[in-house]
Amino acid sequence: MPITNTLANAQELEDAGIPKNQAEVIAKVIEQAQHESQIDLKEFFRTELKAALAETKSDLLIKIFGIVVGCITIAVTVLKLFP
Repeated sequence: MPITNTLANAQELEDAGIPKNQAEVIAKVIEQAQHESQIDLKEFFRTELKAALAETKSDLLIKIFGIVVGCITIAVTVLKLFP
């Protein structure tokens, strides 16, 4: 699915005084560059999100482990204080 309307872009360039063959080439180059940048952007977000999720997952596991250890410590302390 095209990101831009290549024919409309070429027509606008022609209306601005650029010869037809040059306008068509410029419009195609613009379309191709936008398509490639969209693919690069998707790949960037995919890799960055994977890295961020992995980091968040490890941080969350550490916090959960800390909470569990804290709860066990409180339970043991209460059992020793009130036998």
